[in-house]
Order: sequence, then C-alpha cells, then structure tokens
Amino acid sequence: MLAHILVVDDDPIQRADLASVVESLGYYVSTAADGQEALGKLANGPVSAILTDLMMPRMDGVALLKELARRGDRTPTVVLTGFGSLDQAISFVHELKAFWFLEKPVQPAILRTLLERAVQSADDGLAPVLEGLASLRFHFWSPAVARVGAKARELRQ
Repeated sequence: MLAHILVVDDDPIQRADLASVVESLGYYVSTAADGQEALGKLANGPVSAILTDLMMPRMDGVALLKELARRGDRTPTVVLTGFGSLDQAISFVHELKAFWFLEKPVQPAILRTLLERAVQSADDGLAPVLEGLASLRFHFWSPAVARVGAKARELRQ
C-alpha cells in the first residue's frame, strides 16, 4: 500500500506542482488549500505525512501544527516556506514538533529523503529517523537548515 501524503498550500499552482512531485516519488497524494481544509481531510482518515506551507489564509501552518499537537496527532509534518529564518525553523522543529523545515523551492531529492524518513517515523517511531537525519551531510540542505542544525547542536550542549 502506498504511503499517503497530504500537501497543504494556498497557492493552487504551487500545491499542484508539489503534489505532482510527491506523486512522482511514488506516494498517494491528497491536497488542501489551508490548515482548516487539511484538518477536514485528516478527519476522514490518517495520512503518513503532511507537507504544509507556512503562510496561508484562514489557518496557517503554525496554527495547523498547534491544532495537531492539541489533538495528540503526531503525524510527521514538514513545514515549507519561501520566507525562511533560523528562529522560525528552530521554533517549528523543536517547539511545535514539526518533523522538518524546508525553504521553497523544494529540491525533489531532498524531499524524497525527508518523506522516506517521515513515513518511516510514522511506522517505526521517531528515534531511528532522527539518528538518520543527523547522519546526513548538511551541504545537501539549504543554508537555513544547516544553521538550524548548528543551532540545535549548540542548544544541546
């Protein structure tokens, strides 16, 4: 059975493009235009992972993450944004329990790796996935994500 990925983005062109990329990676894809619509889709059944834009009308990515946490929904969620910052990334990944943070435009090879790890975490638990992500070389990630990794290591010390 194919893993099910929910793509959430208010821009219809970006949503369709991202859904197409995810589908080409071998996943079953459903889409939503904002966090509120995403919650409605999640009420119909679970998904393996969520890819959500940060800035959206009605319910943005932050509100979606907060509502998922309030409901106890631990679906791995990757936050996508065209406006990346180190402080936001640390907040989303650590405080709001996002699985990861990516700047747009998304590179398909990086997305493939993240989705594989996110789906694995949904199946197996989070610890082995985080170990796997930690072992990846940050030169494959955007500069913002590399800074997040460095800042997270600094905070752990």
